[in-house]
Amino acid sequence: MPMNRQGPASAGQGVLHGCLMQIPSRRAVRLELVPREAIESFAARDFRLPHFEFRWHRHPELELTLILQGSGTRFVADSIEPFAAGDLCFLGPDIPHSWYSEQAPRAVRSLVIQFLPDFWGKDFSRLPEIQRLSKTMARCGGGLNFGGTTRQRVALEMAELFKSPRGSAARLAKLITILGVIGENIGSDDMRALSRLGPSTQRKVDRSGVIARTLQILGPGIAHAPSESRMAAAMGMKPAAFSRRFKYHMGKTYVQYVMDWRMSFVCRRLAETEQSITEIAFEAGFANLSNFNRRFKQAKGITPREFRRMAGVGSGH
Repeated sequence: MPMNRQGPASAGQGVLHGCLMQIPSRRAVRLELVPREAIESFAARDFRLPHFEFRWHRHPELELTLILQGSGTRFVADSIEPFAAGDLCFLGPDIPHSWYSEQAPRAVRSLVIQFLPDFWGKDFSRLPEIQRLSKTMARCGGGLNFGGTTRQRVALEMAELFKSPRGSAARLAKLITILGVIGENIGSDDMRALSRLGPSTQRKVDRSGVIARTLQILGPGIAHAPSESRMAAAMGMKPAAFSRRFKYHMGKTYVQYVMDWRMSFVCRRLAETEQSITEIAFEAGFANLSNFNRRFKQAKGITPREFRRMAGVGSGH
């Protein structure tokens, strides 16, 4: 995600104009058609790409994603967080999401398993062994992140699944084992819900395409995100109407969403680079350093320097 050092207003205009030229006037969140071979009841794909493009989409399949290589920002409904190698997420059906990373010397790689809720019959989700997992996915809004020993065990089982022949019973057995490991650790310290939206909010489809178009515009240049009034104008809406629409679908205001996104960018830069805190603040779109420090402490409870020290990176100014 290349940045420039122009002032926020002029750079924002350039980003906004460039993105609007590329985006159709009406486009809802993209419905992805997950390819699945006739010999298998689920899809298992090994992605090796130069980088993850921002692609806001959803699909009726559940999805298990393990990042093997690369880092960037993960978007799941209203959740915006940095990700790195080892990141493991389990998403419910029809949850809008995207992984995004900048161009880097090394390629990115992820293992992705996708399957319909009833991939093993209509009553699969009602099986006693699966019910706890199904209820948790419904209650938490559909996005779970796993760490600790749960992540280690799932990663090992996923590696074995991808080694097994396509269409074999061994691959299906591995998927059931993976779901079993996840089910056993529902509610444990290894599990964390990603989205703060409830399942009813997640199902609110933005048929006008306003949310998808807004996120596509923000995707390439969050550092110079247009103001709410300018974004509303780009959507052909009044600011108050745009604000209501955005909060209705995303669970937070446009202004808060942009701030959360900037904080995610800052945290990743602080943890992964030795770039100075001042430079990071300006790249994230903060024109005033004191305002940046105050906002960061409000959001994270500690100063940027303390965050960097906890991340094990040398101090920056």
